[in-house]
Amino acid sequence: MSKLNKFLIASGFIGPIIFFSTVYFIFNFMVPGYDPRIDYISEFGAADSPIRAIANVFGFSLMGVFLMLFSFGIFRAKGFNVLIKISAILFFIGGVSIYLTGIFPGDFICPGKIGCNGYSIRQDIHNQVSSTYPFLVLTVGFILFAIGALFLKGLRFLTPTILILGLITWWLASKSVFAYGEPPALAGLWQRAAIGVPFSIIMIIGVVLYKKLSKL
Repeated sequence: MSKLNKFLIASGFIGPIIFFSTVYFIFNFMVPGYDPRIDYISEFGAADSPIRAIANVFGFSLMGVFLMLFSFGIFRAKGFNVLIKISAILFFIGGVSIYLTGIFPGDFICPGKIGCNGYSIRQDIHNQVSSTYPFLVLTVGFILFAIGALFLKGLRFLTPTILILGLITWWLASKSVFAYGEPPALAGLWQRAAIGVPFSIIMIIGVVLYKKLSKL
């Protein structure tokens, strides 16, 4: 495997590692009064956040870039079937959506409220590119990858792992990202779990593919 291919595939676990390190840990200490148990991660990049530029560039958009690079690595790698190639395209679309999260930060005209009456176009775009599109697109991508992995020796064990973690993701999302009405208790932790699981799936796929392709 060429150095370029190694980097592209490695992006699948480099991106989530950076994302978890910054958004789930470092940024928490950079915003006065921020409570990760109840506050949403998008608030790091909100219009009134003291670290909005750093959060949007090195937190959200950078993760999208790494996911796009990873998807390109899967697509150009040899030995993968059509289903996995299609899943790579969906991962790319998901990466674009996550990248746009940093381009369209939320303004949180209704802080702490889900589905409140306040409205702004930017907040609506942010909600779509940060939650709706990534979850839907990545879900289909994960399903296709899981099915495609069944036909490839050395990847079949990923199928149950992806599907089980995928179900957990949607259960967590129903409690946070796609919840209606008042936010749940410890909403920040629920959201982090709902986002963290699919990013962990990407990281697992990245590590497995990197090890597999490095032997070729």
